[in-house]
Amino acid sequence: MAIDPLLKPLFNRTVTITKQTSAHSDGYATPGYASSGIAYSAKIERGEAFVRTEQGQIQVSRRKVFLYSSTGWATSTIPRVKDKLTLPATHPPINPVMLGIRPVDDDSTKIHHILILCEF
Repeated sequence: MAIDPLLKPLFNRTVTITKQTSAHSDGYATPGYASSGIAYSAKIERGEAFVRTEQGQIQVSRRKVFLYSSTGWATSTIPRVKDKLTLPATHPPINPVMLGIRPVDDDSTKIHHILILCEF
């Protein structure tokens, strides 16, 4: 289920998620990414939160990015922490490290929006 259209004006920034396609495309620790990403409307906030990473470490997130999808969310469209997030130039750093991805359900247990917790 997509988010309520009345809330759409809050998502006034555009971010891009580019899927990681390979872990080491050049033999080094440089990941490979798809040639193009998917643009989403987003709300970007600063604020600290503790995040338990996929490796079990606790880190501090200093930025929250709320993603809006007008078509709703499917399992295949949910970003992964290994994907690349690109923020507008007005919100540096442009490619922050994603520490955690949290799908937020609505009352019908369908994904309402996605919360991304970033390092900076």
